Amino acid sequence: MTTPRAIRSLLRSPGFTLWAALILGLASTGLLGVGTATWQLYFKPLPFAESEQLVVIHGYSQSMGLDIGVSAPLLAELDQVDGLVAVAGHEDGQDRTDADGVNWRTARIDASLPELLGMQPRLGRGFLVDDGDPGASTVALLAESVWHARFAGEESVLGREIELDGDRARIVGIMPDDLTVPDAAVQLWLPLKLGADQFSAENMSSFGGLRAIGRLQPELTPAVFEQRLQQHFADHPGLAPMVRFVALELRSADLRTHWTAGQRTPIAILAVAIAAVLLTAILNLAGLWMSRLLERGHTQAIEAALGAGRWQSLKTVAAEYLVVVMLAIGLALTLTGPCLRWLEQLGIIDDTVPITVSQGPGTALLALAVAVLAGLPILFAGWWQSRRLQRSPAGLLGSGGATMRQASPRVRRILIVVQFSVAMALLVCVGLLLRSWHGLLNEDIGFEPRQLLVTNLAGDLTISPAAVAESFERIAALPGVTTASHANAVPFGRIESVSSYRRPDGEDGDGIPARDRLVGPDFFQTVGIRLVTGRDFDRYAPGPDQAGVIIDETLARRYWPDGDAVGSRLAQAVPGNPVTHEIIGVVGNVRHMSLDEVPEMGTVYRFQPQPSGVIQLVLATNGSPSALVDPVRMVLEETLGQAAARSATVATMDSLLRRTVRDREPQIVLLSVFAALTLLLSATGLYAVMTWSVRARTTELGLRMALGADAGAVRKLILADTTWLLLLGLGLGGLLALISTRLVGSQLHGIGSTDPLTWLTAAITLSLVLLVAGWWPARRAARLLPLQALSGER
Repeated sequence: MTTPRAIRSLLRSPGFTLWAALILGLASTGLLGVGTATWQLYFKPLPFAESEQLVVIHGYSQSMGLDIGVSAPLLAELDQVDGLVAVAGHEDGQDRTDADGVNWRTARIDASLPELLGMQPRLGRGFLVDDGDPGASTVALLAESVWHARFAGEESVLGREIELDGDRARIVGIMPDDLTVPDAAVQLWLPLKLGADQFSAENMSSFGGLRAIGRLQPELTPAVFEQRLQQHFADHPGLAPMVRFVALELRSADLRTHWTAGQRTPIAILAVAIAAVLLTAILNLAGLWMSRLLERGHTQAIEAALGAGRWQSLKTVAAEYLVVVMLAIGLALTLTGPCLRWLEQLGIIDDTVPITVSQGPGTALLALAVAVLAGLPILFAGWWQSRRLQRSPAGLLGSGGATMRQASPRVRRILIVVQFSVAMALLVCVGLLLRSWHGLLNEDIGFEPRQLLVTNLAGDLTISPAAVAESFERIAALPGVTTASHANAVPFGRIESVSSYRRPDGEDGDGIPARDRLVGPDFFQTVGIRLVTGRDFDRYAPGPDQAGVIIDETLARRYWPDGDAVGSRLAQAVPGNPVTHEIIGVVGNVRHMSLDEVPEMGTVYRFQPQPSGVIQLVLATNGSPSALVDPVRMVLEETLGQAAARSATVATMDSLLRRTVRDREPQIVLLSVFAALTLLLSATGLYAVMTWSVRARTTELGLRMALGADAGAVRKLILADTTWLLLLGLGLGGLLALISTRLVGSQLHGIGSTDPLTWLTAAITLSLVLLVAGWWPARRAARLLPLQALSGER
């Protein structure tokens, strides 16, 4: 009969029931979402055979801070490294369009890659070695889910041809969806075709979009293999230029570590924040339940005096909590799926990583753990009351429960102080991230980005130079465009180009590694890069070999510290035909890849009269650049064709800048929400404590007012309790904040974890909110009439 009685009791208090289920359910949703993602990303076994032996091998540029993959000759030589059983390559995924305008996510992989991963076709065959021959007809492997969705699971799909951007591919096999390489969104795999010329020794330093996955010998760790890898290629002459130019380092890591490296810090920060919110919710719920128990104290004392069992009160509390927690966990499990999708949209969970995240049995087990954890303080409150009832039910009846009312505030004040502390720690972390993020977005990056539009035509080698020139002329003539130019890589365009230069006097040692930029007429004017000294390019110069070069301040200060760079000579190490350039000008430094990069490698700008090769167009506008996105796309479709226009990207420079810090923005949004929720729960908890305190002290307050205390004195008396709680919360919260800021320290830029302004703002915000929460009960107490208070009216 305990459960029906508990249900009836909760139905008589619908506000309490809904609030308790809501705050516990919403707090649990976040924990279930992050917990599910953590389990599947970092602990759930990968779907590949003996996955602990699989590693990603790649080159890393220490000077640019970029993973630059491997070169084809390097891929071919990897199997000579001791400890590597097998190795296979793949390229990054690419979106392509078929003849019906349907988009396909494709990727090129080695014929041996599925076998290396332990994957077998569901239907048909896999790739053969001959399929990778450059002259062979193109075949394809289809993802199983796409086979069912687009072809109704018909076996007749084998042999069917798909035309992708003019290239016909014949489907020869169906692969399971667990083949999530290079990313989980791939629908169609094509053979990786590399010719003999690409494997030539001259291309050893041609790092690009090629990636390598290897299988290690049993018991060999990735760390030990990385040492062997670096030792094997330590003195390789073909890699020497990359070591000098971009500080190349060969690295190796197991698949899981490599794929999830970028998500560890955001998920860890989010997990701690959600745990803090859940703790606050549990403490708030415990305080509410304690009030509920005290409201029923007189009735329970009567039951105890009439012989009710020692555990009857505790059984009632447990039954009520069971009903509430079932509602809360049901809500949490329902919202966990949308929560995971929301985290993917925010970028906290990278949906391109070859590990899928979805709700599973582990989510239910975590929900059970949350239910047990949340119930402990509530059951403790029930045990505490049942123990007091059994000790002296008659005394409690005589005092009207006064003793319990006096004991309650002490426990609830402790709960409130802990909630204050958690809120303080979250507010400090949010403030630090906000100040850091704002500082990054307002960094001096060497040019003005707000009215720039960038069009990227890189990667499509089928576009004719004449068509590109026509599209450039028409785009430059669009209304709203003030100036236009082009480059092989504009700042934040996510393309990098590096070359080696020398001074004719030979005093630069191993050479001068520098970013190499081919820019068009008016490039510096269009982008807004400052000319420090010298002159700009002559727009009528014939080409990069005759126009001279312009360098940035980093190179000028490093190699010409006396300020005599202009007029000096700089030789480009072109194989068989070194070209010497005159330095005609020096421009200011700009950030190229990220807002917080340190300019270590200088930049050499060379002149390119017409767009050619890798192409990025940049436009300066006299209005909002986003208004020109559609007109630019229309010009591209008319001049280059629909396929090329679809593969091109058109974006504002502001959006490109924000992309470099997009991993921080969702963290800040979510942490701000959690901090606000924690602050709200703390404020409501304080309001409840102070309201109860006023009610418990009504007679005392009436006596004070009868003896001459005015309304102001009563308000000060009640607010004094709030102030002491606030000071204790700020003190403990400061200690928690010092610990928690270590977690966000790697995300900060330009400020330290003890930034005074952030700490002061957090403390003032917390103080104002909590003083307001305590002021309302104080105001109510001050409005009591002495006769009403003395008679017990509230």
